[in-house]
Amino acid sequence: MRDSLVKELGDGFKPKNLTTMTFSYCKFLKKIPDLSSISNLKELSVQNCTRLVEVHDSVGSLENLSMLEFYGCSKLQILPRSLKLRSLRGVNLSCCSSLRYLPEIECKMESLIALDLRRTAIEEVLPLSIGNLVGLLYLQLLGCKNLMRFPIACILLQHLRELEIGGCSNVVKKMRDDARAILSSY
Repeated sequence: MRDSLVKELGDGFKPKNLTTMTFSYCKFLKKIPDLSSISNLKELSVQNCTRLVEVHDSVGSLENLSMLEFYGCSKLQILPRSLKLRSLRGVNLSCCSSLRYLPEIECKMESLIALDLRRTAIEEVLPLSIGNLVGLLYLQLLGCKNLMRFPIACILLQHLRELEIGGCSNVVKKMRDDARAILSSY
């Protein structure tokens, strides 16, 4: 749906064979509802839906989901509490400027190769469960101004090829402050 006036998907919306859902510029969409009945869903793409605030927990358990995108959803704050998506290959949360926290990763996710967090309000890269992203190749963190630290579990990402960091001024400030504190203790 592009430029739709849809506000929400009703309880009767349960197309069992649907594999792709795309919402673009839906100005009034505020919530992605329970999608557990759409078990064949492979791609959920939500772009520039500027009033979207919440994604239902069920999205974190869709077995066949391979692509999850919420690009430009500037008011998005609530993602599923956890992700159990073994088929997931890519996550794009770029320009979700209100998003501060990411879900726990509940299982080994060998298929996930790309995680785009550019221009989000993320304070920590991922929960400690980042170690479950065993196949991650690309992690993008450009313009994450609220980013304060990386979890130590990042060292578990053995296949990581590309880590893009830039414009993360709080990380630099925190590292500088930590260095000063260490030096002043001598």
